[in-house]
Amino acid sequence: MLRLWVMIIVYVVLGGAISSFLVFSYLQHKKAPDDPEKGLFVKTIIEASKIHENLESAGVFIEKVIPEIMTKWDGDVYLSYAKPSPLPNRAMAVKFQLSDIANRYGPLTKYIGGSGNVQIFDDGEGRSLIATFMVKAVFEKKGEVEFKVVVLKKFGANEWLLEGFYGF
Repeated sequence: MLRLWVMIIVYVVLGGAISSFLVFSYLQHKKAPDDPEKGLFVKTIIEASKIHENLESAGVFIEKVIPEIMTKWDGDVYLSYAKPSPLPNRAMAVKFQLSDIANRYGPLTKYIGGSGNVQIFDDGEGRSLIATFMVKAVFEKKGEVEFKVVVLKKFGANEWLLEGFYGF
């Protein structure tokens, strides 16, 4: 498994023909043609090759969602973008937490933006991409604040989902 991640890192860092040759040479020489893991490996390599594209799309998602939620600290908007949860009282808990933050910070007056990274991980339910961004925004009561936003996307999915924001 370590070799798999080393190959993914080589592919992402080097890009181009050399890393493609190394990755697909590894596939041809180390995996049998009928090996079910080969398909997963190829899918992982393809997704890793799109890291920059995924980083950009995660950033666009965050730039849309954060101002929409934080301007009014709207729990319903938050939940519409959030990763589904099996917790029974999640909606009430989210609304309570957002209300508490709203009382301390006030509404968002300006979204400044930030930067982040994307990683591939396996959550036991399949492979996903997780993007972590450190962003800055200006709030009515607290002024400029830096906080972390985490979003995720399942392999093959088109939409990012909000995992949460932290640091308030």
